Amino acid sequence: MGETGKKIYAGDIGTCIDVDCGENISAAITHKLFVRNPQKEIVEWTTAIEQTTKLRHIIVAGDLANVGIYSIQPYIEFSGWKGRGDTVFLNVFAHFK
Repeated sequence: MGETGKKIYAGDIGTCIDVDCGENISAAITHKLFVRNPQKEIVEWTTAIEQTTKLRHIIVAGDLANVGIYSIQPYIEFSGWKGRGDTVFLNVFAHFK
């Protein structure tokens, strides 16, 4: 998720968040990321399918407003199936940390 070895900071914009689903999702009818921020609010992030197995969201203003751990869960619908994938965690740092 994000560039390997790089920290992600509160207020960042334009950072790519990739969640690898581990299988081909190119036929998905619906896809998005459910995100629980450090304040325990749940929001939805729009996604694009990247390299057939990943959901990509590009961070916009307000997505990473808070410092702390973000829980991210992919959601996908196919014809005849819909569900969520494994939760991944994103640590968002304060500036200068």
